[in-house]
Amino acid sequence: MLSEMARPGIFRQHYFFAIIPSTLLSQALQGHDVLEIRLLGGVAIKEDDRLVDGLVSRKAEALVAYLVCTGRTQSREALGDMFWDDRSQSKAMGNLRVILTSLRQQLGEYVDIRRQTVAFNIDSNYWLDVAELTSLTEMLQNEAAGADHLSRTTVKQLERAVELYHGDFLAGFNLRDAQGFEEWARFERERLRHFIIQALHLLVAYYLRSGDYQLGLNYATRLTELDSFSEEAHRQMMLLLVRTGQRNAALRQYESCRHILADELGVDPLEETTLLYQRIKSISTVGAHNLPPQHTPFVGRTAELMLLSSYLTQSDIRVVTLVGPGGIGKTRLGTQVALENRTVFLNGVCFVPLAAVQSADSLVPSIIEALQLSVSSSERPKTQLLDYLRNRELLLFLDNFEHLVDGGIDFILDILQAAPEVKLLVTSRERLNIHGERVFEVGGLPIPPDNDQTTATHSAMQLFLQSANSTRAGFSPDAEALTQIARICRLVEGMPLAIELAAAWVHVLSCREIAEDIERNLGALSAPTRNIPQRHRSLRAVCDYSWELLSADEQQVFQKFGAFVGRFDREAAQRVTGVSLLTLSALADKSLVRRSATGQYDVHELLRQYAAKKLADDPAELENTLDRHAGYYAALLRRRQAEFETDSKPQALDAIETAIDNILAGWQWSLIRGRYADVRLALDGLFLFYETGGRLWEGARLFERSVTVLELQNTATDSDDSKEVSGLIGSLLLRQGQLLHRLASYTEAEETLRRSINLLRPLDENRALALALEQFGGLLHNVGRHAEAQEQLQTSLDMWSTIDDEAGIARLKNRLSALV
Repeated sequence: MLSEMARPGIFRQHYFFAIIPSTLLSQALQGHDVLEIRLLGGVAIKEDDRLVDGLVSRKAEALVAYLVCTGRTQSREALGDMFWDDRSQSKAMGNLRVILTSLRQQLGEYVDIRRQTVAFNIDSNYWLDVAELTSLTEMLQNEAAGADHLSRTTVKQLERAVELYHGDFLAGFNLRDAQGFEEWARFERERLRHFIIQALHLLVAYYLRSGDYQLGLNYATRLTELDSFSEEAHRQMMLLLVRTGQRNAALRQYESCRHILADELGVDPLEETTLLYQRIKSISTVGAHNLPPQHTPFVGRTAELMLLSSYLTQSDIRVVTLVGPGGIGKTRLGTQVALENRTVFLNGVCFVPLAAVQSADSLVPSIIEALQLSVSSSERPKTQLLDYLRNRELLLFLDNFEHLVDGGIDFILDILQAAPEVKLLVTSRERLNIHGERVFEVGGLPIPPDNDQTTATHSAMQLFLQSANSTRAGFSPDAEALTQIARICRLVEGMPLAIELAAAWVHVLSCREIAEDIERNLGALSAPTRNIPQRHRSLRAVCDYSWELLSADEQQVFQKFGAFVGRFDREAAQRVTGVSLLTLSALADKSLVRRSATGQYDVHELLRQYAAKKLADDPAELENTLDRHAGYYAALLRRRQAEFETDSKPQALDAIETAIDNILAGWQWSLIRGRYADVRLALDGLFLFYETGGRLWEGARLFERSVTVLELQNTATDSDDSKEVSGLIGSLLLRQGQLLHRLASYTEAEETLRRSINLLRPLDENRALALALEQFGGLLHNVGRHAEAQEQLQTSLDMWSTIDDEAGIARLKNRLSALV
């Protein structure tokens, strides 16, 4: 219940003080006589920066405090009872008259002293710190209790409240024989102190979430000073210390908390506090993330962010799945909610992009790569990954999971079972349908209704304006343009990708022209595609419209970008598509191609699919483009292959890792297309990448699937081609056997290497056969079959000698000598 001092309306005339910083107060009231009264942290009364120090006694100051804080007219009799409760009425009245005389002399117009009553003149020009703080409490009463989504205005008000609070109300101010006043002061002191403690909790939590840890630490320090028994305050302090790189200080904070509780209350810290201590003790960094950088502010979806944030903090929700059609903004929303909640998880957020992943077999390697986890060859990568996650408090963000649901769901369940503190944030076009999943359907951004044409308050219009400004700096639409922007947003049903594409044309077309052309394209789509959802038709209409506005050269280049999967650099773009730097920049300006801070390019998956369909309309051009794409990445592997034997090996691994999605797409095309020369060109570099990078299972399974494809083709080829295919199969089996050997899968490795040798022996594949025999002999030696090993290694030495390979000869002589 509000005290009398905090009744609404008492300080209405001074309400503006609550939003004016104290540094501007003197400027705001310059030229006026102002009485400044500070009661927080003591008592100080000034008039025009001059200390009023002529009051007759401490009770005179106390009377001023009581009158100005209550803001009500008080009877002299009541004041006498309050301030001199042990004196007779006549004595009390006499003492009161002395004080009132002093007030009249020192404060004059600021007090209204009459025969029966006394009041502070609330119409006078004065400022009271308690009044401003009380105004802030009234304004903040309707704010949400949590700190997840405090507005900046609210944060500023909370900060102002803390700034005002120099100490307890009337700190160090004690009056004898004034029990009534002391009770009133004690109540106000506790009320204001309680509010400041709440304000500090909110500020600390806010800055924990927003990432301004140093500022949060400043407030947390004040909080623990004011409320040293609060374990929540100590936990917040521990988190802030560790997130500012002060891990040891965070551990000491726990010890301080433990001693305070033991010495003052005789209790131990709560389990929650002790668990936090143990987690901090076991880690070195907190709140890290690898989320992709965003170059524009996030628009709208405030309610969605709040709801999703609450999901991430609920213990019974292990998986949050953002479901919706392509282009609706699932990834952007997921990235924002992960960013805002990164410090909720001590081990932070790991973003795993999956759009370019072709099968569930690559799910484990993709997560390992995103975590930058080093794996050994002694154990399956899946087992090592689950062991790593087991004791982590982490948000795993799996983006574009829909094509992996069938094959990848079992591993998701494995993660949930093995790692109880790991939560999953998933974007997908379909739900996972597993226990502990909370599905959130992502819709379009809010759009203006038909009767609201010219306001830009709706998120869809804000996104259009933001996107338009990135294309045409200073874009400032008039009322007519705003009407057309609203029309565009309604046509595409608030779909973010469609809005961004449409906005990209404001530098050459009016908003009316854009709206009319989109509407025309929608009409063209409606008749033959009635079974397609309206939202998909809307996006298709915008894509068609953007396509029509491209020049012939731009169209020719953009459709070829459909050949790429995931990221690619400028050299790859130029070699595969023939694009000029000017055209590449033009496509980026039109939001059709995206460029990252690292210089890599990519195309939104929906736009890539659209480009691929356009490319498929010309089968000859499709094959030509895919051939160039596969050839480029095969040559990239061959160029990097030699670096694995030099100090440039880390750079080679990084370069191949960056291009791996395109490398595998080109590899698959070469297998299907029968471009065996490109497969041979890429094979050794790809093998070295998997072997050196510790991705042994992934490489072994890739070569196994490649062999299956070639074996199916080999049944339909003539004898000459059959020999070439058989030789290639033999080389693939060799590399698969090497990886299986490294994995200690000896039985499978032996079978694979025997198949390789049997295929290579009748062919002119002496180098591959020599290496296969060498690998087979090494395997036999490792399993204790030394006589067989010596036979195979000797045969390998003979073959290395036949082809006069000095390195092979030296290597085999060393191996054979070790057997003797």
